[in-house]
Amino acid sequence: MAAMNQSVVAGTPVNPPIWWLDPTDEAALKEDSEFLLGESLLAAPVLEMGATSRDVYLPFGKWVDGNNGKKYTGPVTIKNYSAPLDTLPWFYIEGSIADKSGRSTSAASSPSSHALSLTCALALALTVKFF
Repeated sequence: MAAMNQSVVAGTPVNPPIWWLDPTDEAALKEDSEFLLGESLLAAPVLEMGATSRDVYLPFGKWVDGNNGKKYTGPVTIKNYSAPLDTLPWFYIEGSIADKSGRSTSAASSPSSHALSLTCALALALTVKFF
């Protein structure tokens, strides 16, 4: 909802490209298969038919894998991120969303209303972006 409100108030996109976080990041400028939901959640859907993995680029910042809680410091490219059909690669900026208590939230290991909400929001964003 915050992304929607910000879009209405400031005219910012709800699903900005990842270079939105740093317009000088050359790798982010070239990335066209990842997008943000607001400014703190990054989705990297698998777009190649039959693929079960993909490379994921994370721009500058401290990122947490939404599927397993692993932490990354960007900029970094995660090679061959495992993404079978039931896994959407998604990451959030540490301390920004997902779990207000400060611990990592993993949709795979600790189902919660936050993980469910994020999964629904990402599914909606993917539906709007790609269909």
